[in-house]
Amino acid sequence: MTAVAFPAELLTRPSEKRLEYFRAYTVAHPLLAEAKDRLMAAISESEPNSLVFVFGPTGVGKTTLRIKAEQVITNDLRLAWNRTEGGFQSLAWRRSRRNRAVSLGRTTLDGSCSP
Repeated sequence: MTAVAFPAELLTRPSEKRLEYFRAYTVAHPLLAEAKDRLMAAISESEPNSLVFVFGPTGVGKTTLRIKAEQVITNDLRLAWNRTEGGFQSLAWRRSRRNRAVSLGRTTLDGSCSP
């Protein structure tokens, strides 16, 4: 892990600016990064119509993990869409997208996927 020092000039800034800096500063916990990798593998390797559960005590990072997984999936889909002429036509892609949307609780009553 690489250590990152905060800017030295921050010490001369008003307390509101210092507080703002540290509120916006986040550090990825190594176990959270590992959990994200394992969750992404579980989602991508799951069978159609599968459920992927994440559970644990309050405050361990389940919601943070979900948000990170959503960001990765959304970014992957956006990159894939930009590489494809005329959008996606593949049934395999639609099935994969549906599996991921279901695993993230992003489906509508008619079974279609919400963006």
